[in-house]
Amino acid sequence: MVRSPLRVTLVAALGIALPPARRVELQQASPQRLQLVIERSTLRIGETTALRVEFLDRAYHVVPNDQDRVVSFEAVSSDPGPKGAGVISPASLTVPRGASGATATLQARALGRLFIQVTSPGLVPARALAIIAPEPALLLTPSLRFAAYVQHEVIELTPHDAQRIPANGTSRAQLWVLLHRVLRPGERLHVLLQSFPGVTVRYAGAERTGVAEVVIDEQRALSDGIEISSSVRGTVHVVANILPNGPRDAVDVEFDRPRPTRVLFDRKWDTIPASQQEVPLTLRLVDQDRIPVEALERSWRIGLSSPTDPHLATFDPDTVELQPARAVGHAVLRLASAPASKDVKVLAKDVGAVLEPDESTLTLVGWKSETSWILIVLAGLGGALGGLARDVYRRQTHQVLPHWAAGYMHLGLVGNVLFSFLFGYVLYQAAAFGFVALSGQASALIGTRTAGFFFGVLGGVGGIAVLDRLLDRVFPGRKTGERPRVVAH
Repeated sequence: MVRSPLRVTLVAALGIALPPARRVELQQASPQRLQLVIERSTLRIGETTALRVEFLDRAYHVVPNDQDRVVSFEAVSSDPGPKGAGVISPASLTVPRGASGATATLQARALGRLFIQVTSPGLVPARALAIIAPEPALLLTPSLRFAAYVQHEVIELTPHDAQRIPANGTSRAQLWVLLHRVLRPGERLHVLLQSFPGVTVRYAGAERTGVAEVVIDEQRALSDGIEISSSVRGTVHVVANILPNGPRDAVDVEFDRPRPTRVLFDRKWDTIPASQQEVPLTLRLVDQDRIPVEALERSWRIGLSSPTDPHLATFDPDTVELQPARAVGHAVLRLASAPASKDVKVLAKDVGAVLEPDESTLTLVGWKSETSWILIVLAGLGGALGGLARDVYRRQTHQVLPHWAAGYMHLGLVGNVLFSFLFGYVLYQAAAFGFVALSGQASALIGTRTAGFFFGVLGGVGGIAVLDRLLDRVFPGRKTGERPRVVAH
């Protein structure tokens, strides 16, 4: 019976049902990407706004963070033109498990456009755009490309740099409509955005095919974000023009064939009951946006292993082959006995080392560490046996119980055995601490019953020798009672 809190963000097959007594607790959809929201996207120098980072699942839904994660902010290059500057505080922060997101601040420092990117290891990064605009009196400064309002508006679709997006129907290109001036109080601008051919366009919470009406409100120079996705390969031409018949701008977005870049456990398991010894796993290949690739062009062999408990965790099969006719693979994780620590990691790795691997962690609910009683008892019994063997061999004493005689303490067999039990446990704990600090695989070895008994015996044998020397120093006239050595004449 497995008694171990293993923590595994493991994946299990959709549609695989476990009996009620062995049902696995399924975590909500796990984060796959980040989302960055700027509270105010048009700023003046010195103004401050909030940067809100959130976690999204595969379908772009906001989900809680599944583990402690570090997110980092940085300014990235923009289209040709004035690059703004700002101070982000803090530049990185840790988001605890269970949180829906976190907030940093941006203070505007220099005029221009400022793309901000947020990253976190293992997640698809996100970016957002802010405009740092001049004060109204400075609107005529031509070097800043914020033109004064004359007879015609000037707009841009940005970014103009090429965006290559997987044509998976889910991944999204991001665009913004940028004005070359800040709208005056009470002024509002309507922009018609169209795609050729017609693809899915998302704006302001609405989703339409091939078209969207974008609104830029007063005292702003930038629209909210526009997202475009497609499941068909090819170039999409996107055009924006001010209504009714104003200036326009256009960009192209390339939608490419989705290609595998990473192995992924299809769904993540957070916890399982301590009595459960088998966990179903499901494997897929995903593209750079963590979206499953349904049409594989060739076969891939994925090896399964446990970096922390290679001897206690087995897989059936240990190598899963994904093929063009079968893009989803299944396996079963079997736990032979209690692992060394509460965290058991499971690794899925491409045998050809082309794709990025995926690693998950499983936690058992209701686990009681073997170290808390079985290993303690085994280490203590090993120590008692080691101490008893040394006591009999070195002393050949017939004194069983501890006693006080001639002003000295004599422990006897019983006293030595009790101390040996303690010495065995102490040495095992010291060894366990050293092995855990060394590596995860070493910690798995020290967590076995054999290791507990072995280090207990060593502790018992060595501990009695140390105890004898200590008592000899406390009682200078005391003799250890060891049998005399035979000296050859």
